[in-house]
Formats: sequence, structure tokens, C-alpha cells
Amino acid sequence: KSLGNGIDPLKVVELYGADALRYTLISSAGIGADIRLDHADLEASFSPGRNFVNKLWNAGRFALMSLGEGDVKPLADVKSELALEDRWLLSRYQFAVDRTTSELEGQRIHGASEALRDFFWNEFADWYLEFVKNRLRGGAGEESRQAARATLVHVLDGILRLLHPMVPFVTEELWGLLPTPAGTSRPEALIVAEWPGAGAGTSDPAADAEFGWLQELIVQLRSLRKEYGVGEGQEVEIYVAASGERLSCLEEQREALRRLAKVGSTITGRPAEGTVGASAVMSDGTEVVLPLEGLIDLDRERKRLAEEIARLEKAIAGTNGRLSNEGFLSKAPAEVVEKEREKVASMTEKATKLGEKLSSMGGAPS
Repeated sequence: KSLGNGIDPLKVVELYGADALRYTLISSAGIGADIRLDHADLEASFSPGRNFVNKLWNAGRFALMSLGEGDVKPLADVKSELALEDRWLLSRYQFAVDRTTSELEGQRIHGASEALRDFFWNEFADWYLEFVKNRLRGGAGEESRQAARATLVHVLDGILRLLHPMVPFVTEELWGLLPTPAGTSRPEALIVAEWPGAGAGTSDPAADAEFGWLQELIVQLRSLRKEYGVGEGQEVEIYVAASGERLSCLEEQREALRRLAKVGSTITGRPAEGTVGASAVMSDGTEVVLPLEGLIDLDRERKRLAEEIARLEKAIAGTNGRLSNEGFLSKAPAEVVEKEREKVASMTEKATKLGEKLSSMGGAPS
């Protein structure tokens, strides 16, 4: 305080809330790490907690509003109706419970916050909520809707219990809005609710593997669309060469692929020879091809790529010329020479990738 470089916690609470302050400190408290907070830039210092709490509140409110009206069934009553994404989420939930409990028992609160952030943000909010939007609206039938609602309430209940010691105020507020499944009861306040344990979820390696494959496919398609400049709103046709089990998964997840990757139709196998398309090979060997004809201006893109490759090759030649000059090598500092070599390697790698991209579009470097 005497140096004027202290941070008044009450000011941070006033600006961003107590939960943001708590989560920032907890998530930064790794073993052996120093917590770096800039008194002159509170927004940058406490943005990790602010962003996480905002995400928790917004995703929690969205989930609650998506439930709609009517009683929510207990999870046990809808077991036979659970979809792939439900089984996957329950499996990941059990993993998060086990990991969080282990971290806390080992007094690694930073590890616990990391485990819960990974599960809540990356899996529950970014993937599960996106997958079940259509089902929550009744798009897959009433039984499927009830299964999605039961899963959503069960797991959100667990998330709030797990996060409560770190983020007490927002979790307590959301808990008060969470419906209680029909025929069940729960404590009046989250602070006295039982900690989730074994059996909170259901470990399901098969669902983990199948849904993980679907996630990878969607990520690959999004990456191809971005790399080749395919408009975000354009529906595309894809070719998929995969095992029968994977193709069955594609058939069941057509609606999800349409919403999350704008896939209008999926064709089994490989496209005809000569088809100009963007392609990717997934970790299990599945081949995916996105035909580009009609989606982008192929001639214009080929020209752009060829010009960029030519520019890189010219720059590479110039840098190599300097590196082969004995006068430059003898006079330039070692770190400058090393940077030039790194520059050549980087440009060469980029030119190679652009060449492969151009080749996939039926062109060739000039």
C-alpha cells in the first residue's frame, strides 16, 4: 500500500464481482507459480475470472431457458432414451467429478479449477448445448426431448455443486433457478448440497470414442471451410470414406452436422477422379473430401495461391543468397544469421503447404 501498487479487493469486487476475483486467484495459483496482477490494469488482471463467470452465467441461463415448461423427469426414468451426446456428457461428467475430487484431496485447487473449466466450458457449453438445441425444441420427438432435459438438469446440477466452493454466488443464484426433477428432492441451498461422487455420471468409453470421432470430423470440416474460404452459411456436400460403424454414426447425426458444420448431404466413399476438393485424413484413417466446385471461384483462388508461392520463392531465394554470402556470414552476429535461417525454414514450410493446397485445386505452382 505504501508504494501505491496494491490492489484493493473491494474495488475488484465492485467492478467484476467476488466470483471473478476468487476464480482469477484460484486459477492462477499453480504450484510453484507466481500470481501476477497489475494494479494499473485491473481488467487484464482479472479477465480470466470475469470471462469464466460470464460464461457460466450466460450458458447456465441459456440452458435453463432451453428447458421449457413442464416437469423434468429424473435421469433414471429416461435411461433407455439417451442419445449419443447424452451418454458422452454423462461419461465426461463422471471423469470431471473424479478429477476434481482427486485434485482437491491433493490440495491442488488450481488443478480442480482447470478440470472444471475444461468440462464446463469446452464440453458442456461449447459442445453439448450446441448438440441438444434441436432436441430441446422437440425436433427429435418428445421422448428424445425429455431425455435431453433430464440429462441437462442432472449435469448442470453437478456442475454447480462442483464449482460452488470456487464461485459461490453465481452458482447459488443459478441453483435457485434450477428445476428439481419430478419425484425427487434436494437441499434448500447449494452450500449444504451433497458433493457428487461415484455414480454421479456413467463412464462410457464407447460413447467417448464415437462422440470424439464426431467432434474431430466437425472440427476438420470447419477448418477446411475456413482454409478454402467457403462461406459460413453455405451448405456443402461431403464425401466420407470410413468404416460402417462410423457411417452409421453419420446417418444418426445428420441434423447435428447440418447445424454445426453446414453439411447438406454426405456421400459414402471417395469422389470421382478429377474432382477438385479440399481433403483431410482423420486420426483413425477416415478420409473426408469437400468438393469446391461451385463454392468458391477456383480460377481466382488458383491465381492467388500461385502468386503467393512465387512471392515466397523469391523471398527464399533472396535470403538464401545472403546466407551463402561469406561476407554476410563473417560480419553478421550469430543471432541474426540464425533468425535468417529460421525465416527460410518458415517460408519454405508455408510455400510447401500452399503448393499442396494449389495441387488439391487442380493447379500447379508457376
